[in-house]
Amino acid sequence: MISEITTNVYFMPGMSANSLIFERIKIKGNFNFHHLEWIEPKKNESLKKYSIRFSKLIKHEFPILIGVSFGGILVQEISKIIECGKSDYNF
Repeated sequence: MISEITTNVYFMPGMSANSLIFERIKIKGNFNFHHLEWIEPKKNESLKKYSIRFSKLIKHEFPILIGVSFGGILVQEISKIIECGKSDYNF
């Protein structure tokens, strides 16, 4: 029997929002959703260092990262640090 692979999708809101903006998203298929929230930056911490620290919150291999506004910029930086999955799903 062939089992379906579960794809982990991480959602990152913009700075002035929280993960509730993603609560009504429904995607058919074998997806697990994970909602991220901002963590406090350290004093004088660069975006690169913040992204490295933040990437440790992502607990699955080859995740799909989706971000809104500055959350989108953050997930782009994280994708330079960890290997992310890709999907041909028509969102």
